[in-house]
Amino acid sequence: MAADGLSVLMLSWEFPPRIIGGISSHVHDLSMALALKNVTVHVVTCDFPGAPENERIGGVNVHRFNSKIPSPSFLGWIFSMNQAMAEKAIDVINDSNEEIDLIHAHDWLVTEAAVKVRDAFSKPLVSTIHATETGRRGGIHNDYQRTINEVERHLINQSYEVICCSNYMANQISSTFNVHSERLHVIPNGVNVA
Repeated sequence: MAADGLSVLMLSWEFPPRIIGGISSHVHDLSMALALKNVTVHVVTCDFPGAPENERIGGVNVHRFNSKIPSPSFLGWIFSMNQAMAEKAIDVINDSNEEIDLIHAHDWLVTEAAVKVRDAFSKPLVSTIHATETGRRGGIHNDYQRTINEVERHLINQSYEVICCSNYMANQISSTFNVHSERLHVIPNGVNVA
């Protein structure tokens, strides 16, 4: 597949040096690999102490926004963070000199931002589902988990295509959210053999 000339906007709540879990390294390595294939990549992510608001790393344009938003709950913070992320992403697209071809969301934490940006620019939204609440918790047992499960469902339903990193996760997404196989793609995590 020729990648020359494509431009991708990735949304992730974590990107180095902000590392909460595996999404950070996944988005970092994927964005770097795409840049090597002459894809223009913009990553919009949360800020981190000492990290610049905008920088270019290995050919990837990284844009950070202020995520220090007071909130009484994690879900409340996620909602506010998505508002700030969407605003930053829209500014990035409006200020860039190239057309964005694709919006790539990484997990449920960026759902509302991804949908807002998709709607603002009428570009395809692709999502990578790194894990599900059902899988993390062995089912849905309370309202908090139900809320996250519904946000995951919303992201999947709003996405043109859905990516996951294993057949195990594909089976989980398919059975939990009734995703048809033609929309669900398994792309295993790469390994740097060097």
